[in-house]
Amino acid sequence: MKFLEIMQVSKHFSHPTKGRIEVLDKVSLEMRRNEFITIIGHSGCGKSTLLNMVAGLDAPSSGAVCFKEREIARPGPERAVVFQNHSLLPWRTVLANVMLAVDAVFPAIPKGERLAKAEHWLGVVGLKEQLHKYPHEISGGQKQRTGLARALAMGPELMLFDEPFGALDELTRSQLQDESLRLHGDEHLSVFMVTHSVDEAIYMSDRVVMMNNGPNATIGRIVDIDFPRPRERLKVFESELFAHYRNECIRFLFSRRHGAQAAAGLLSEATVEPVPGVPAPA
Repeated sequence: MKFLEIMQVSKHFSHPTKGRIEVLDKVSLEMRRNEFITIIGHSGCGKSTLLNMVAGLDAPSSGAVCFKEREIARPGPERAVVFQNHSLLPWRTVLANVMLAVDAVFPAIPKGERLAKAEHWLGVVGLKEQLHKYPHEISGGQKQRTGLARALAMGPELMLFDEPFGALDELTRSQLQDESLRLHGDEHLSVFMVTHSVDEAIYMSDRVVMMNNGPNATIGRIVDIDFPRPRERLKVFESELFAHYRNECIRFLFSRRHGAQAAAGLLSEATVEPVPGVPAPA
């Protein structure tokens, strides 16, 4: 059974003064179970629009998005979203915020089991000591961990990350990246992520999907990331292979903004020596 299919998806919006705005044009992509895919591209290329359609928060203008061979028509707990904005209710504790999701998805199980489920996932993300604190009493990283626990407590088959670490400081961002990778491995999660960070995309992903600029954005290139899992941060970031992937992604993004010739000039001095087993850039 196919896991996630994006089939010839196009999307347009109607603007009161600008008229019809074309965002995506016949985008097709398949994702395997337990895979970690990241979408990158310049602002306006439809990254978050694509994620919202997978989440069921938006619908294609044409084409279809299918999860386990059924067309997605609405949000569902099998596809949990973690947004950049944690969206916690300020008048509810950390535990009570997670319980909202658990109560909505598992109303038939006893209350004690629902409570245990929420506490379990808060413990998994390192918030065992913050259960009864309110959002204003915890850090930004802890708020994002709460949002992650809330999504995991729904028992999803697919996690959707929409810039979940973008507003965090670099150290906290690194910690949550590593925590998410640990969960990806331990819980066999499938992850579909959108980010602006090339380094984050390469470090975390099995494949990096690079979008051409909008309007009428399409997939420009897909890069397979050949690092073994589990990943060691320093070993990955200090490797020649990482430098190779990074140059390829930056060259692509720069060319979409300034042209292919300018991109080649930008990276001509920075490009590392060819890596054995890795094809030379086109």
